[in-house]
Amino acid sequence: MRIEDALLSCIDGSYNRKELKKVIECCYSIALSYLKMKASSNSLYLYKDESLEDLAWDFIADLFHKNDTGSFIKLSDYFEVKEIESYGVDELEIELRKLVFTKVDDNIFRHLGEKDPSLKKIIRNVKLAVRNTECNGKVCYKDGLILIEPLEDGTKPALPSEFMQMKLCSRLCEKMQIPDVLIEVIDILQCQDEYRKEFPLVSLASIIRESFILIQEEDEIKSSTIPEVHLNVLNGELNNFIEKGLKNVSAIAGSNYIKKGKIDQDDLHLYLETAKDILRDEFGEEGSNISQYDHLKKYLGELEYENFRENHRPKLEYIVKLARNEVVDSFRKDWMQ
Repeated sequence: MRIEDALLSCIDGSYNRKELKKVIECCYSIALSYLKMKASSNSLYLYKDESLEDLAWDFIADLFHKNDTGSFIKLSDYFEVKEIESYGVDELEIELRKLVFTKVDDNIFRHLGEKDPSLKKIIRNVKLAVRNTECNGKVCYKDGLILIEPLEDGTKPALPSEFMQMKLCSRLCEKMQIPDVLIEVIDILQCQDEYRKEFPLVSLASIIRESFILIQEEDEIKSSTIPEVHLNVLNGELNNFIEKGLKNVSAIAGSNYIKKGKIDQDDLHLYLETAKDILRDEFGEEGSNISQYDHLKKYLGELEYENFRENHRPKLEYIVKLARNEVVDSFRKDWMQ
């Protein structure tokens, strides 16, 4: 039995017990995987003593509430504006994952609001700021995400929470309020092209609060004002993370490149120095957001773009990607534990 057939039957009310069971089990599997991912990044600190399996069942239960006619109102409302008959299997599964992810995030938000009023206040203020913020792109809240329209290619990966936290933390100052923070978030999303220009609302609120905790560990959040960040400490740590990451990349990937004859030692040194500039630009307090080509051209003044595209870009992008992952991993281990 295909999941799309079972889902269509549940939506139009013609389902049987077997079809309903398949949709429920599919939603449970999606919810459980999502919760496990959140747990691995310490995003479920309020649920540390609870079973993820039980949470998954609890969080999807609302999707299968029936109205007086026996229809699943949540499923019908979500899919009624979508022409799912024309969807392929992959497209339908993506839409179902979006629905389940949103339901999980909504339930986490509701429970957090009950257990953690300060986080609920941040989430509410971010939602209000989205409706009032002016920017070049259309910023909106949809399916649990803060996103910038028009939407881009959905095949790009999601922006890592650690990336957002490092970039945002370096931009905060004492008198900023939630609308000011949101403007910085929008700028972070717009000034990068490797990830989708969207970010989960609950994760953003947690980052804002976690950033506050890093600065003033036990003070209560009494308003939407964000305190001043110790930028010198953060920037010093950032340089250490970048140096450490590049050293690891040089020892592993760089050595393999040289052994395979793809680059020589001078090229490796050039790419590592360029990667250092790129990462400082990405994560630093006052990045220029110039292209990788322009970064490399600072060292190769006569470099033509065609030469860069054909001979340098794949290797440089690979080294930057590895180094970025190393930086994010170091940040996670040193700051998030």
